[in-house]
Amino acid sequence: MSKQFDKSLRQLKTGREVLLALKTYGPLSPRSLKFVLDGASASKVKLALMRLSKLGLIQKIAYKHESTNGAYYYLDSRFDRRMLMGELLGCSADDLKLECLRHLELPHEQRCARVHHSLARMFPQAKLYRDYQLDKYGMTERVFPSLATERRVYPDVLLHFEDLSRDYGECFIAFEIEEALKSKQRIMDKLHLYATESLLDGVVYISTHSQIMESTRHIFSNQTLLENLRIKQYGNNFLLFQNEPIEHDGISETAYNLLSKPIAFRDWATLLMTTANTERRNAQFGVGETKQVSV
Repeated sequence: MSKQFDKSLRQLKTGREVLLALKTYGPLSPRSLKFVLDGASASKVKLALMRLSKLGLIQKIAYKHESTNGAYYYLDSRFDRRMLMGELLGCSADDLKLECLRHLELPHEQRCARVHHSLARMFPQAKLYRDYQLDKYGMTERVFPSLATERRVYPDVLLHFEDLSRDYGECFIAFEIEEALKSKQRIMDKLHLYATESLLDGVVYISTHSQIMESTRHIFSNQTLLENLRIKQYGNNFLLFQNEPIEHDGISETAYNLLSKPIAFRDWATLLMTTANTERRNAQFGVGETKQVSV
């Protein structure tokens, strides 16, 4: 790394944070970057993006939505650029390869990144995976052992908590960020996979559209749960719903169970992490309570 190049980067603390965020979450908009950098000022993010672009470390995809112009930024894929960034971030060039770039899904990817980041802050001891990372890290075979279909049935985000000091050891929670209503058959297939043919301990659906929530709730309650034995003993609290805009906090502290009763999200997740599947019962979940439990 040249002295001039090194000095230019190391003088810009936010620049290193931006690179790390793009490594962790993939392509991001300036607004999403500001969110995952925990409140960094818009001016600092803008300056960092300008400096990193000038240095050839990041690329952008311009977009126009109605009357708004903007861009999504991602790490440059050239090997020499990745080598330089690797020196700066203390990782290998291979760690900086862009894992996924789905142009048409970039707005959706921003929402997934916000949820991912919020969960990482809530549960720092847990591991988090995006849908395109499940195969790479062997999560598909571990969580969906019978899965032999397309990636479209994978959750947007998967939380994996592991405590080897306990007999039950692992906990898997799936997160679905839905903004478009899917066909009834597709919803049925996904819910059946999650409840019956996976090792998932819980699922959270996040959407601002009431029709999506009600359709999913109806299918799970009237079809999926009736044919399922694996999670039936806590079936009213296997599937949660959140309907607050993701732009607020990424994920809300309050969710709603199958009976539309409010439940503290952290408490729910903590109970799943600390009890075996066979020991869970609907009565154990603090429905209507908002008291939080430390994780």
